[in-house]
Amino acid sequence: MTIALLLKNFTGMHLFATSRNIFTSDRTVGYSGRHDIN
Repeated sequence: MTIALLLKNFTGMHLFATSRNIFTSDRTVGYSGRHDIN
């Protein structure tokens, strides 16, 4: 049960980080000196 919860939490964080990276990579292409996107 703990492993299932960990896996669910990990995939949720991974999906969030992936979508975040896609969003920020689009921005940082034009704004290389901009790092204020949290």
